[in-house]
Amino acid sequence: MSFKCSFTSHKLGNNYCIINIMALIAIIIFSLTALIGRVVIHYKLTGTSGIKFERKSLSSTSFSIYSVLVSVGFYGIVILSILDVLNKFNAQFNLGINGIILGSIIVLLGLFITMVAQYQMGTSWRYIGSKSNDTKLITHGLFKYSRNPIYVGGLIFFTGVIILLPDYLTILFLIFIYAGLEILVRYQEEPHLKEVHGGIYEDYCNKVNRFIPKIF
Repeated sequence: MSFKCSFTSHKLGNNYCIINIMALIAIIIFSLTALIGRVVIHYKLTGTSGIKFERKSLSSTSFSIYSVLVSVGFYGIVILSILDVLNKFNAQFNLGINGIILGSIIVLLGLFITMVAQYQMGTSWRYIGSKSNDTKLITHGLFKYSRNPIYVGGLIFFTGVIILLPDYLTILFLIFIYAGLEILVRYQEEPHLKEVHGGIYEDYCNKVNRFIPKIF
């Protein structure tokens, strides 16, 4: 099996090339920390996993569309990053060493934002798509600037992954992930939070944007 460096044209034979697997390593770290790791931490804090799906939500059209879009986007990027390591996929763009540095910085920034936002939610954190009627509304920390900083961090993270693995397909898969999250938030999470928190949540929505912080 041979590996390649994304900023060179020659083959490295059996030599190990760390540059070639940075996108895959980033995804593995994100999965172990922001996804699996957070479930483990929440279980230690509360005795529950934080994963709670309602049958009504699971059978809804919006949740089904969200699930398909995010799954295709996430696993599409994972598969391409694996194929890249195996030298079975060549990204269409070559951003060189500058792209590798920039991509790595953005990946770390996205992971940092995601984990900080998860920490600030404390025991109110729930796994993506899960619902609960007994959690308080979080409006402090990063939630003062964005109603969904965890998702924002995830999108920033995958933007960094795309810079590490720049291709039209990875861009398309990121669009799928964003579209899926937009549908989930608009048609599942926000109606549920309005039902649980009422006017308090509506006031919060008027002050803080869904994703991008207000500049003015």
